[in-house]
Amino acid sequence: MFAAALAVAGGGRAAFADDDTDASVSADSEPRTAIGLHAGIGTASGIITVAREWRVSSKLSVQAGVGLGLGGFQAKILPQLELQLSKHGWLTVGAGASGGQYRWHEQGGFCFQDSCATKSTNLALWGITEIGIQYRWSSGWRFGPYVGGAVLANPSSLECTGADEALVHCERDHVDDGQKRLFTGFSLVRAF
Repeated sequence: MFAAALAVAGGGRAAFADDDTDASVSADSEPRTAIGLHAGIGTASGIITVAREWRVSSKLSVQAGVGLGLGGFQAKILPQLELQLSKHGWLTVGAGASGGQYRWHEQGGFCFQDSCATKSTNLALWGITEIGIQYRWSSGWRFGPYVGGAVLANPSSLECTGADEALVHCERDHVDDGQKRLFTGFSLVRAF
């Protein structure tokens, strides 16, 4: 799927080739808008997210996107500070919000007993922070990993689900679980 997306977007390796390999990628020379694909584990915007990005100034951009997680659809908005570290290397630091359906599972979903605790909500509102490194080509492509954290702003909306033993176990032993999360992922972005 990843290879197919690259081929459609511009022909694989040739799409990432720099017009001038010595050219630095500066914020002033980058286009004002971009679209990206983000994939991650534990993110508050879904396992896979499509986002649009607008450059507000040479060091500030705003990202808005929709994604799909294990609990359902999510949406996010993330203002980001962007600092150039080297000719093609950038540091991104962001803080924003996301919201959508959310489901929490005991032991990350790897609990195989009938009494495993689960919680869910139709609207989880998250405060999110994110830090990442991006490699940027002068052709407009960007790629890089990121890590972050999220805190549930409306924890009372998260309710234990299940029946009998699982419900009792959840309400007794997992009162505060599912309200904070760490995540990691990567982004592939095309500025235009």
